Amino acid sequence: MKTLQGKIILLVGVMAALSFALGAVLVVGDVRRQLDDQTREILQTRTHALAQALTDQGTEAVRNRLGTWRDILGLRITLVDPQGIVLGDSDIPQGKLKGLSNHLTRPEVQEALRTGEGSDLRYSESTGVAYLYEARRVPLADGSFLVVRTSMPRQDYDHLLWRIRRHLFASLALAALLSLGLGIWGVRRITRPLGELARAAGAVELGEKAHFPLEGTLEIRRLSGALKHMAERLTATLEDLEEEREQLRRLVESLPVGVLLVDPKGRVRYANDALKGLLRDLPARLEGAPVQGALRHPPLLDLIERVAGNPATGGDNITFRDRGERESFLRAEAVRVHQQTLVVVQDLTEQVLMEEARKSFVADAGHELQTPLTAIRAAAELLLSMDPSTGAERAPYLDRIVEQQERMTSLVDDLLLLSRLESGVPVQTEEDLDLAALLGDLVERARQHPLAKDLAFQVRLPETAPFRGRPEELRRAFENLLENGVKYTHRRFGDQSGGVLRLTLETTPEGYRAEVRDNGVGIPPSMRERIFERFERAEKHRARGNDPKGGYGLGLAIARRALEGHGGSLELAETAGEEPEGTAFRIRLPRKGR
Repeated sequence: MKTLQGKIILLVGVMAALSFALGAVLVVGDVRRQLDDQTREILQTRTHALAQALTDQGTEAVRNRLGTWRDILGLRITLVDPQGIVLGDSDIPQGKLKGLSNHLTRPEVQEALRTGEGSDLRYSESTGVAYLYEARRVPLADGSFLVVRTSMPRQDYDHLLWRIRRHLFASLALAALLSLGLGIWGVRRITRPLGELARAAGAVELGEKAHFPLEGTLEIRRLSGALKHMAERLTATLEDLEEEREQLRRLVESLPVGVLLVDPKGRVRYANDALKGLLRDLPARLEGAPVQGALRHPPLLDLIERVAGNPATGGDNITFRDRGERESFLRAEAVRVHQQTLVVVQDLTEQVLMEEARKSFVADAGHELQTPLTAIRAAAELLLSMDPSTGAERAPYLDRIVEQQERMTSLVDDLLLLSRLESGVPVQTEEDLDLAALLGDLVERARQHPLAKDLAFQVRLPETAPFRGRPEELRRAFENLLENGVKYTHRRFGDQSGGVLRLTLETTPEGYRAEVRDNGVGIPPSMRERIFERFERAEKHRARGNDPKGGYGLGLAIARRALEGHGGSLELAETAGEEPEGTAFRIRLPRKGR
């Protein structure tokens, strides 16, 4: 009985059987009690009549006619004297009375001697039949008394009780069958809509059209209506989700990057077409395949395993080469998304090639430009060394040639230095130096700058700051920062006082922290993110074409690469005040360099 209908039918059947069985037991017991009461009442009436006959006719007359009295009353009659001796018995011949046991111990006799009347129900040893006994003490005319006892065999009404019980059980069984049939019919009528509801729910689960019944009890109709409404909303929601899923799939497929989703068991759950164009030797069907067997790129597999095995990391990324028919440079980023690993692969080949071409161009251009510029300088110096009378009017032009050559040479030097710093191959060897002394020397040189005569310097340096690095690169980095501070502070204040340039260096547990801060014109918010890029300048109006003394926008790029080459960093710090002004650069260097 696994169904609700079967369990209800079984429960109804068991309850009906128990109810009718209990009813039968109660009815039969009540009938037995009524028969016992009626029989006892008959015995009492007839015993009283016999006692009256004893009083009127005497003991001998009644004893001699016990058989007649038995036939008249339909009872067994026994006469017992006060000592318990049987004087007569209607069912036992007179000659056999001596063989009977003393009746003084009989309960009904004892009760009759004590109270005048007694009764009992028990098995008779003398006749081997169960009797219902009634005894009465009868006073005689001579002043003595005896006990007259009447009895009726129990089997006389046991047969009647058996017939009543048989008819009763037959009636109850018929009633139970009828009740069970009606119960099964009622249960099926009630549970049929429930079965239809279950089938409708199964159809909804399979995505098929479901029919919800609108019959049955009020509660079932309400339940059916609620489930129908819920199924309609669920179907609409699933359709919306399927549409959004399809839109998301089309969106992911249109991305120019490869997308890979790996489930917690290490199997590929999704991979877009772009991924198949980026990675080599992929199987025809990725979905469902183990990622360890589908991918042939150990760095990518290590990334997936690392991110999947350590949820606390949140994510990680790598850049690696794919040496297929065409060597490519790829960047992969992996993050955890609901216990799954999402990997995004981006093709950096074009960027890498362009960057390598740019570095190559800068290096080649620097070398190619330096040779003719050196020749120009030599020619210009030769003209300056000639007799002034031969062309004094040419001297300013020659000075201009030399000046421009110096600026172009400076540009070339900066380009070569930047290219070398970005390549990561240092030319100068590292040596032990005192960072505090190096900065102190640079401050003194900055004080000699033509634009720094009205500028106030605030310097806070430790006595010594041991460091191991490349002094020329460090000198160039801090010199660029100080020179920027002098130029842009002078731009704000001109030849008036008020300009301040601060330089601090302090020791930290990790190494050194320095700061170069001025109160000059500052950097526009739109340029803060790009100020460290090549050829980017905070004041566009001081470009080379508009201001002959303007820079080329390489100073901060050189400073950052030089400091990063020593394991440090350079960042633009926020300036304090309600109206921030000036510029602050924060530098961090490890104690021993890199």
